[in-house]
Amino acid sequence: MLQKIVLNILVVLLPLGLFASDLDSLKNELKYSENDSLRSFLCSLISRKYADQYEDSLAEVYGLNAVKLAEHSGDTELMAKGYLNLFIAKQMVYKYDESEKYIHEALKLYKALDDTFNIAYSYRNLAVLQSTTTKYSQALSNYYLSVDLFKELDNYKYQALVYVDLGRLFYDLLGIEESLEYYEKARVILDTCDCFSFLYTQVYNGIGTCKTDLQIGGEEELLKALNFATSRSDSMSMAVAFNNLGNYYSTKTPPDYVNSTDYYNKAYTIFKSRKSQQQIGGSLVNLGVNYTNLGDTAKAIEYLDKGIKASKIANQEYFMRNAYDQLSKISINQGDYKQAYEFQKIQYELQLSLLGEEKLRAVELQKVQLDNLTTTKENEFLKREQELSNSEMESLNAKNKVFTIAIIIISVLLV
Repeated sequence: MLQKIVLNILVVLLPLGLFASDLDSLKNELKYSENDSLRSFLCSLISRKYADQYEDSLAEVYGLNAVKLAEHSGDTELMAKGYLNLFIAKQMVYKYDESEKYIHEALKLYKALDDTFNIAYSYRNLAVLQSTTTKYSQALSNYYLSVDLFKELDNYKYQALVYVDLGRLFYDLLGIEESLEYYEKARVILDTCDCFSFLYTQVYNGIGTCKTDLQIGGEEELLKALNFATSRSDSMSMAVAFNNLGNYYSTKTPPDYVNSTDYYNKAYTIFKSRKSQQQIGGSLVNLGVNYTNLGDTAKAIEYLDKGIKASKIANQEYFMRNAYDQLSKISINQGDYKQAYEFQKIQYELQLSLLGEEKLRAVELQKVQLDNLTTTKENEFLKREQELSNSEMESLNAKNKVFTIAIIIISVLLV
């Protein structure tokens, strides 16, 4: 019994990464262990270690062993944890179809266990995956299932987490106002409850970015995001905040390209040190655009060229388009119209590609908004139906009371 309790505690701590044992020690422990539940747990730990190292093949081998051993010992909870680690391993190496298969298996087992928290969290994980693979309508539906279950549990921390996810989903679909609404919902929870520390940075970055895009401020929230990230020594979140502040200063009226460039440089330094290719290209292009506006043409061309190379590697067409557009303008100013024309041709092709993508996002946004409206109306209808039902019941009870009193009075009179 005691061993089972200890294993349950370990399983809860497993996703938090609180075990720093090296792989050799874990494998050695696995080699000499005879208890299937313990062996399953150790396989899960090893699987997670390999997943963190992006070794998805080895993570899958140990993850599947964890599931088989847990099944043999009749431990459904450990089976679910094994599938959860397999989901993480495949997601980290962008094998989304396999990843989705495993999260469905975990969800099925959590439903069999009637484990409301992990059902809710599995719906949330599934929704995050579906957002990544642009299955937006399905993602929205699963986010709503997740947040409703967390509400039933009065789990405000995870409600806030899902609201941040929803904010990100709507922002990806260019639904900026809806995005801001969900980030604000998360902020209300942050202001009243203890939440995950990393959420503070994400919430204030989200609000600040939405306000910047809507031209209604944003600086205050972005500085808060930066302060939270700095207090946690979270360099990537600091870089995102620096980048967002750069955006804010370059788009405010009037633009402040000096401050903007300073923030973009800080973001670029961190992204470069972390070898974050997707962000490096964007930072370089942003700096190139700013140097053009500051009149430093040589630096502008240098950063735009570097930005194009980095953006090609990360397939960031948006930044490539901006870079070629800026290079075309520089060529026109230098009187090199032939070169300007060549840049414009590339920019035009990228623009067409992006327009097609934006159209698809607009259609997806309309579908998501319609689903959102339908769900809201259905909930309002059910709530109204329940209110009417309760009202009718109260009316019936009142009538019964009157009838009972009348019977008593008549009985008394007859005596």
